[in-house]
Amino acid sequence: MPDVFISYSRRDAKIAEGFRNRLQAAGLSVFLDTASLAPGAPWSQELRTRLGEASVVLILASVAAIQSPMVNQEAGAAVLWGKKVIPIVWELDPANLPGWLREYQALDLRGGDPVRINTHVTELIGRLLREKQQSQVIAIVALIGLAALLVLSGK
Repeated sequence: MPDVFISYSRRDAKIAEGFRNRLQAAGLSVFLDTASLAPGAPWSQELRTRLGEASVVLILASVAAIQSPMVNQEAGAAVLWGKKVIPIVWELDPANLPGWLREYQALDLRGGDPVRINTHVTELIGRLLREKQQSQVIAIVALIGLAALLVLSGK
């Protein structure tokens, strides 16, 4: 199961790969179609499955991406499925995102200053790692509670 699903336009493939590399280097599992799909895989079904499994969906919201039917489908599914959605912008104002994406706080990388971009991306990765750890702790506590209930009920 991926921690992060990256939705992007093919025009932004190098940026998507850069995000995937940074996220994976930090210890997060990432689904990026070009790197994650095996040859011969039924890609449409695989995309739906991995999107459904991911905790976070990064929408690389370039001008090309917001015009892409596939990115719009992935973003819409992420919203409907209650995923944590993070639009990332660098060539357009977050106010110009489609209405359903505008409701989510975007990571704004406009300006092109590499130091500022690196700082924002590093902060995002730190937040994602903390949220992953919190989710794991909650799951462990839930399992311990379930085990205790089973023991107490004699099962």
